[in-house]
Amino acid sequence: MGNGKSKSGTITLEPPPPNHPPPLRKTVVEIDVDPSGPVLRGHIATDNGRASSQSKDRRRRLADQLFPAGEETEAYVPRRKKGKTKCASDGLSVVHEVDSKEGDRKKFYHETVLKEKRPVSSKENDRYDVFLKWVKENGAKFPGQYLKKYSEDVRGVHASVTIPAESQIATVPLKLLIHEGMGQLTDVGSRVRAAEHELIVPNHTFVIIYLLETGARYWAKPGRRCTSFFKPYYDILPRSFDSFPIFWTEDEIKWLEGSVLQEQIRDRKENILFDYYEVCRICPDFRDRFDEDDFLWCRTAVGSRNFGITINGVKRTTMVPWADMLNHYRPRETSWTFSDSQQAFTMTALSDLIEGQQVMDSYGKKCNSKFFMHYGFAVENNIEADGRCMNEVLVMLEIPALELDQHLNNQRIEILHAADIHARITMSYNDAATAELLSFARVTVANQVELEEMFARGHAQYPIHEHPVEPVCPRNELAALALLARECRYRLTQYLTTLEEDLDMLKNGGIPPFSNRRNALIVVKSEKQVLHHYVRLSELIA
Repeated sequence: MGNGKSKSGTITLEPPPPNHPPPLRKTVVEIDVDPSGPVLRGHIATDNGRASSQSKDRRRRLADQLFPAGEETEAYVPRRKKGKTKCASDGLSVVHEVDSKEGDRKKFYHETVLKEKRPVSSKENDRYDVFLKWVKENGAKFPGQYLKKYSEDVRGVHASVTIPAESQIATVPLKLLIHEGMGQLTDVGSRVRAAEHELIVPNHTFVIIYLLETGARYWAKPGRRCTSFFKPYYDILPRSFDSFPIFWTEDEIKWLEGSVLQEQIRDRKENILFDYYEVCRICPDFRDRFDEDDFLWCRTAVGSRNFGITINGVKRTTMVPWADMLNHYRPRETSWTFSDSQQAFTMTALSDLIEGQQVMDSYGKKCNSKFFMHYGFAVENNIEADGRCMNEVLVMLEIPALELDQHLNNQRIEILHAADIHARITMSYNDAATAELLSFARVTVANQVELEEMFARGHAQYPIHEHPVEPVCPRNELAALALLARECRYRLTQYLTTLEEDLDMLKNGGIPPFSNRRNALIVVKSEKQVLHHYVRLSELIA
C-alpha cells in the first residue's frame, strides 16, 4: 500500500468571484472521426446500478449472520455443498473465476509464478505465522480470509468463504498502527521537529525515524537485535525492494531510454537522500547508526505501504499491518477508514467477495509511471471502468522563436504568460493538464483573427490552467492538433523500440509478470500509446 492512497470524496464547486471574467463564448467545432479509431475521450458518467434499499438490508442481515462481532476467523468456514468446487488454500494452481480476468488479477496465476507458489508455511518459526499470531492476539480481525504466499516477495489475501458486500472484512486496533506522531516522540524525532528543517516529505520521514529507531532493519545490522513490540510486523516487511526503480541497476534503467522516467528516478533518489541528510544535519548521531541504504529501504517501505487516515481528528501517515498486504486492483472492491468508535482501522467490502478469490484494494486512479515509481509495478491495461485510460506522458510545446511576425508572438505570450509549457497529458480531452496543453497549442498556432477572439473571451486576464482556451474554429483546431502530433512523433523517435515491438515482446517474449523487464516494457508502452493517440487523431481529422 502506499503514498498517495486516498478515497474519493465530494467536491463542492464555489461560485465564481465578482471579478470573474464573462462566460467564454464557444465555437462548436464538429470533426468526423472514425469511431473504430482513437478519439479524444472525455469522462463518461456511468450508472453503477446501485442496489435497492431492500437488497442492502438483506446483505446487511447476511453479513451480520456470517460475521457476528467478536467471533474468531475459524467460525466462518461453512460446510461445502456436495459437488461444489472452490479454490482452497492448498489448491494453489486453481485459478478462481474472478481472478481469471485479464490484467493484474490473472498475473498471479502465470506459469512462472505457479512454479514458486506455495501457501504460508505452517512451521512454528515461520515469520508469517508469527506475524499472524501477533496481530490476532492484539485484537486484529480479518474474518473469512487467509494469506497466500506465492513466492518469497509475492503474496496476497484470499477469501476462504464468500463475503457479502458491506461486511467489515478487517479490523486493526490503534495499538497496532504506526504513524508519524510516534516518530515525533522519539529522541531524534523530537529534535528534528523542534529544529528549522527543510524536509521534503516530513510525515514520511517521522515514520521512517520511528521504524529505524525501533529496529525495523535490525537484520541488516550485524549484532543488533530488535525487542520492539512491532518486531513480528517488521519481520514480514520485504528485505529488498528490487522492483522499485530507485534500486535498479544502470543496465535496467537503460530499458527506459527515451522516457523522462530515467531522470525522475534519479531525482526521486536524490530527494529521499536529501531528507536523510537533513535529519543527519540536525541529529549527527543518527548518521552513526543508519546509512543511506537504511533510509532508502525504509522510505520505500513507508511510501509504498502507508495509508492516509484521520485518527481521532488528526490526519496521519499510517502503517497498517495486514491491510497493507492487499494487492492493487481497480475498480476498487474495498474501502477503508479509521473508526473513532472502534478505535481501529477498518476495511469494508464494496461488493461480494467470492470464496477463493483474491481480496484486493485500490491504490487509486494513477498513471502507470506513478504505480511504477511508488509501488514497483505497472498495470498492463490501465483502463478505468468508464473507459478512461489513466496513463500520462510528458510533452513540451513552445512558441517558435523565429516567428516572422513578432507582433503575433507578443500577443500569444500576453495570453499564455509563458513561451513554453511542459505538461503530462492523457488521452482524456478534459483532464486539466491535457486541456492546458491543448490551450497552449491553440494560442501558439492562432492567427490575428483568432487571437482577437481569444482576447475578446478574456483569456489574457487569467492563466490557461484556470480558464482553458476552448476551440476557436476548425482551422485553428486542426493546426493545434498538428502541432501536438509533430511533438509526439519526435518523442516517439527517442525510444529504443517501437510500440509494435513492445506489444509483441509483452505477448510473445516470455517475460514473466513481476519482473523488472516486464514492468519497464509496460510503463514505456503506456507512454507510447498516449503519443500514438494524438498522432493518429491528427491524421484522422487532417
